[in-house]
This record gives sequence, C-alpha cells and structure tokens, in this order.
Amino acid sequence: MKRVESDQGRSLRVIREAECKTKSGLSRAWRFKLERRGEFPRRVKLGRHAVGWLEHEVDDWIKACAGREVA
Repeated sequence: MKRVESDQGRSLRVIREAECKTKSGLSRAWRFKLERRGEFPRRVKLGRHAVGWLEHEVDDWIKACAGREVA
C-alpha cells in the first residue's frame, strides 16, 4: 500500500476493518459505539461500500488508552 505524507509529516495510511480490529483489540460493534460517542477515531469513506481508518489516528488512540490509569 502506498503511503502519503501529510502536512504534519505523518504517514497517511488507511487501514481496513481486519487490521483495525487487530490493532485495537475491539469488535466492530464496540468500535462503532465508541466512534458515535467521540471516543474512537472516525471512519473515512473510501468508496460506496468501503470504509477505513487513518492508521496514525488509531495508533494515537491506542497510545492514549495505554497512558490511562486503571482504577
């Protein structure tokens, strides 16, 4: 997959459902619930029946979760 650099120097790579599930460890249904609440990165529409997530946004979300204290 081709990588494109953003204006902030980040690689803009779109990941699809299977990779997003693997990276996040969350089911599709749970990610969609979190997305609606603004707690998970929003999907980007790739075509009529295709969506994906920007990899750096998912990675940032994972880092933010890792930084939280467990109660």
